[in-house]
Order: sequence, then structure tokens, then C-alpha cells
Amino acid sequence: MPLETLGWADCLRNYTEPVWAVRHSDLERYSDESVYRSVCPRDDCEGLLLVARNSITGELVADDHCTLCAQRVKYLDIARMRRELR
Repeated sequence: MPLETLGWADCLRNYTEPVWAVRHSDLERYSDESVYRSVCPRDDCEGLLLVARNSITGELVADDHCTLCAQRVKYLDIARMRRELR
């Protein structure tokens, strides 16, 4: 769906859907220069998964959501991602 035709209902359409369990390492990267930004795994979406950090500890968090369709995901390989930062 083209971005210019999206409304609020479209942007939140997947928030109440079940959380998808994904491996960050299997997701398509947004660009070669972006280690953590990934393309949303939904076929009908052009949004991004950004990998959030805990605001107090700075640690990467396993729960994320698409910036466009709000599809929620849980990274199965979050422990590996955290180790790679050290």
C-alpha cells in the first residue's frame, strides 16, 4: 500500500494481531549501513523495525513493532545481539 494513502487505521491495523517471533539475523536490512534497522517482515508493509533500547539501562529489548503497520515482533536472537555489542 503506498505510504501517501495510509490513514491512522492502516497504521495501527496489526497492533492487536499476535506477536510474531522472528530472528533479527533473518530479516532484510534497511540498508548496508544499518546494523539494526530492518524491513518489516509483513509482505504488505513498507515499514521498519528499529530495535529499541531500554531507556534506563541502554540494553537492547526483545520486543519491537513496525513503524508503519504496528506489527509487533519478539526477537528470538536478542541474547546474541546483546553479546555482539560488548
